[in-house]
Amino acid sequence: KEQGLENKPLRFPIQDVYKFDSRRIIAGRIETGTLQVGDEILISPSNKVTKVKSIEYWADRDKRQSVSAGMSVGITVEDEFFNQRGEFISHVHNAPFSADTFKVNLFWMGRQALVKNREYKLKLATQEVECEILSIVKVVDATTLAATENAERVKTNDVAEVVLRSKKKICFDEFKNNQHTGRFVIVDGYDVSGGGIISGLVEQIQTTGKFVKHELQMAANCFDEYFFVRAEGAVKRAAGRARVFHIGDILPAVGKTYEYPADFDVWDSQANLVAKIRNTKLQDLVPWPEYQYEAVPLLDTYGAAILIESAADLAKLKGELDLRAEPDKEHPPVPADKWFKFTQYRNIGYTDTDLTAACEYHI
Repeated sequence: KEQGLENKPLRFPIQDVYKFDSRRIIAGRIETGTLQVGDEILISPSNKVTKVKSIEYWADRDKRQSVSAGMSVGITVEDEFFNQRGEFISHVHNAPFSADTFKVNLFWMGRQALVKNREYKLKLATQEVECEILSIVKVVDATTLAATENAERVKTNDVAEVVLRSKKKICFDEFKNNQHTGRFVIVDGYDVSGGGIISGLVEQIQTTGKFVKHELQMAANCFDEYFFVRAEGAVKRAAGRARVFHIGDILPAVGKTYEYPADFDVWDSQANLVAKIRNTKLQDLVPWPEYQYEAVPLLDTYGAAILIESAADLAKLKGELDLRAEPDKEHPPVPADKWFKFTQYRNIGYTDTDLTAACEYHI
């Protein structure tokens, strides 16, 4: 065991959550730091704060009030949140980074080259998330040691500086501060094809559109385009320009592969907000619990129509979502085909290879 790990900031990735009699036991391995009963903790990236209620044990001789790095443990907390595998537990005053865009140094061992804009799976501690290569800043050729900047691919055995973007926020540390939560592997298909370390955040790159009202903000992915790329045999998303829309701004309600009405609303389930668009202008952002049906189409943030036609439909949808959030019960996921229709206001463009090219025709 590496010396001094118990003195580093607490990093406790959640392995799983088990329902045991009336308790919900959060299980995992403490990578670094020390945890005691009564400690105030932060659960990231959901930013939930609670206190450690107990450290579980099988026999009385195993009972303890404190656990530290290297130990596999189970704990209960005072508040019954919905916790899940991959989240990090830390102390409130020393939290890990939570972000979806970050800089890494990696070594590529895959049989196929690592390429920009292709999706891979990233594994870091107990987290598994889809990611894409946003940019390849520099590649060092393993044979010649020649460096190439702004490259399009990383060949087998090459080393590269890369900017990654994950599909959702993940937790991590810079490798220089915590090796256990600052390193990762990348899976291509079914093969572990690369590994690397995180060198820092990329705060200056805005990768998605946003609706903004004062301190409130939510995603605006509904203006992205979708094409079937014949050369790849797959539907691909071509992200729209990462604009920030403020109250009163005119929105691009018509694109190559979508056409929205002048009045519609957009719901972001992650931010728990709804954007109200009237006469193609951003009118307001309201919290989802306060949102009321106004007889205008409701879309999710990707532009899929949410199939509600009355206040009663909206109440039913909210009720199903509230049931899913109850921590003490298991519920099946809300069926997507019951509430969502992607092609109500969208279609799929068709192109040969280049997503930046004009759409040839629609299906």
